[in-house]
Amino acid sequence: MPKRTPNYQLKSLLNEARLTYESTARTVRAVAAEMGEGLQTNKSGVHHWVSHGAVPEEPAARCLAEALCRRLGRRITLQDLGLPSLAGGEDDRPHPQSRPAHAPRPRPLPHPRPALRGRT
Repeated sequence: MPKRTPNYQLKSLLNEARLTYESTARTVRAVAAEMGEGLQTNKSGVHHWVSHGAVPEEPAARCLAEALCRRLGRRITLQDLGLPSLAGGEDDRPHPQSRPAHAPRPRPLPHPRPALRGRT
């Protein structure tokens, strides 16, 4: 079995974002839930990604990139994370509905007011 090397790029980004393995796992699960995915990522999994260079499967890899994108306020690609690009030629852009954490939430459209009836 080939010896795996630690993922120093991912470790560096987690340090920059000031995320623990537990908070990273929680954030990845939250992003996945927003995307309609049910992940069971835990701190042990994150530890394996960082310390043993294990590669998270999809959609965990994309959710990880999106979680760090939001936390750091900039685009994070799979390559930035030290991970291989997605199979099938897909690019590694974050989910299209995502937005950085600092971006304002879209304001809901106001409900139309009922027309006022003239006095007669």
